[in-house]
Amino acid sequence: MIQTELEQWIQKEYEERGITSLDDLTIENLCSQFNVDLVSGSRGSKSFASNDSRYYLIFLNRDQPIQKQRLDFFHELGHVLKHVGDQRIMPIMFREYLENKAYQFTLYASMPKYIIEPHLSKEVRVIAELFKMPLHIVESRVEQLSRNLHSTRTHIRPQESKRLLKSRSYNPDKWTSETWRVIKQLREQTGQEVIDYESIL
Repeated sequence: MIQTELEQWIQKEYEERGITSLDDLTIENLCSQFNVDLVSGSRGSKSFASNDSRYYLIFLNRDQPIQKQRLDFFHELGHVLKHVGDQRIMPIMFREYLENKAYQFTLYASMPKYIIEPHLSKEVRVIAELFKMPLHIVESRVEQLSRNLHSTRTHIRPQESKRLLKSRSYNPDKWTSETWRVIKQLREQTGQEVIDYESIL
């Protein structure tokens, strides 16, 4: 199967920390492995990362079902590990971009390809129970992996794959001059490339 850069990054970080099985994907273990302090309360989930990326803090609502807590945890983990800055003061387009990236992180990190693959022959409901994730999230991940496997089997050439990706709604070729101005500003503020076809899948 083809892996996005984000999937590859997660697998590398996980394997370096000995995260190789379903039992290793507990919130407690991941907090320990990535030096994240966890605070359980009765309010909504949120996260904080220090400017030097050496301290991470995630707040979870303990009153939510475990599936929702895990969904929120992986989402916030994506923010603290991969994003910088305060979203409250960011342009709305960039916030939406980061939220989309955090969603993809959630799919990959909660159900890494190398851990979920042995379970793909099972019913989605069973996989959801095993990974303790909401059913609709598991359905999305299984569908994503299924599409990936299909495209690998049909041997789509890299250029053809790129053309297909560009045809999706996330298409910078169709952005307005105002959108490009914001993208340029975000690139200058973050020092990072913010247009990413492959990891947006």
